[in-house]
Amino acid sequence: MKKLHLLTKRANGIDLNGLSFNKQDKTYTSGSWDFSVDDAKKIVGGSIYLHETKSEASVFGGTVVGFVNVVLADNDKAAKKKRIDFIFRAELGATGIPWGGRGYAMEWTSEVIE
Repeated sequence: MKKLHLLTKRANGIDLNGLSFNKQDKTYTSGSWDFSVDDAKKIVGGSIYLHETKSEASVFGGTVVGFVNVVLADNDKAAKKKRIDFIFRAELGATGIPWGGRGYAMEWTSEVIE
């Protein structure tokens, strides 16, 4: 199964940055990430895991059901404005999963693991 680990901080000590919930279809949107459309397509149907740190297990996640291309506002401090928002259904089994990436110091994603 394909997997994706992402490093996500808490905005206010409570909420994960960029995470939103769609009440209508009961899905979450992960926020905006620097991924190509080709890489985003690879993870659809796979699992996404959100971590506060790479040394701690995932705090949230689920099954990726889609993605949306987004363009950040000009005044956003991110270097790359074209981003991907991952859409997923939460799953209880997606918490407590160890980081699956290489563990490099500046790594914010595991990239898609097959």
